Amino acid sequence: MSHKVEMLNLLVQAGQMLSEQVSSQEVLRSNLGRAWVQQVGSALAAIGMERESALWQDARRLEVTLTSEEELSIYLMSMRAILLGMLHRAEAETVPTVHPG
Repeated sequence: MSHKVEMLNLLVQAGQMLSEQVSSQEVLRSNLGRAWVQQVGSALAAIGMERESALWQDARRLEVTLTSEEELSIYLMSMRAILLGMLHRAEAETVPTVHPG
């Protein structure tokens, strides 16, 4: 498994844990959601995924006010969906090409 694929898997898992294992009230109160979004951006930049980092930053630029559990769930799910798209692309890049013999 490539480091990109591993990193993206971890980020997706962290987002899933955030939405499933921490109460929405705690996420909103503690700023964990914003921290996760920032950490994803930092991780993408750190590994040199420039195109993905720019895409993530575009998604982050849309300021939203999250006041309910439903709003938070929708937001985190949407951000995880972006990461899943990046993961799909990274996995496709790591598949070895078979050349006919």
